Amino acid sequence: MGRIRPAGRTLGSTGVDVYRVSYRLSTQESDGWCFDSLQDKTVGEILYDVGEDSITHFRCEGKIPSLNILCPMVKKLKLQNIPENCQLESLSSLTQLEELGLSDNFKEGLPEVVGTLTTLTGLYLGGCQLQDLPESLSSLTQLKVLVLGDNNFKEGLPEVVGALTTLTGLSLLGCQLQDLPESLSSLTQLEKLSLSHNNFKEGLPEVVGALTSLTWLPLTSCQLQDLPES
Repeated sequence: MGRIRPAGRTLGSTGVDVYRVSYRLSTQESDGWCFDSLQDKTVGEILYDVGEDSITHFRCEGKIPSLNILCPMVKKLKLQNIPENCQLESLSSLTQLEELGLSDNFKEGLPEVVGTLTTLTGLYLGGCQLQDLPESLSSLTQLKVLVLGDNNFKEGLPEVVGALTTLTGLSLLGCQLQDLPESLSSLTQLEKLSLSHNNFKEGLPEVVGALTSLTWLPLTSCQLQDLPES
């Protein structure tokens, strides 16, 4: 006999919050960031679907449910169109989180809580219109991939990026950069660096030549007229 759906948890019930979500369970195969289409669900419906299993991949658009209750074992998390007044402190309880997608959010700055997520290996912050990054990101000592494309770093790339010495991939595409800090030379494991669509009128920064592990370096539309000997 099947399980009985909890009373008062049906979609659209008065007084019950509905969330736009998609998720995958530990018993389902999943390839990378693969998600099904977003659906409107209540917390009760999500818990009913999960049963004795656990959520490993979770995507949410708009208001966010209690992540520490719904998906404490989540490994890949993507949050879209986060409301401006949304509190994200519950992220710090996600002790198995490996990849976090926050692109196109946080026009007022990245929340400090992101720097507490020390299990992260991938952090995706494209299109957030960020002008700076919190120093707390230096605590992400397992981070391998950082995507910062389409942010506004025309005043200079935040120095904290150079402290992320475990990085193997870094996207700075379309960040209005005119130069790069010397601290990037500390990224000795960096293999992929995207610098396309920046404003290097004075030439490619010399520090790029110090990144001897690079195997991929796109430089499309950077207004370059020459390349350094390094």
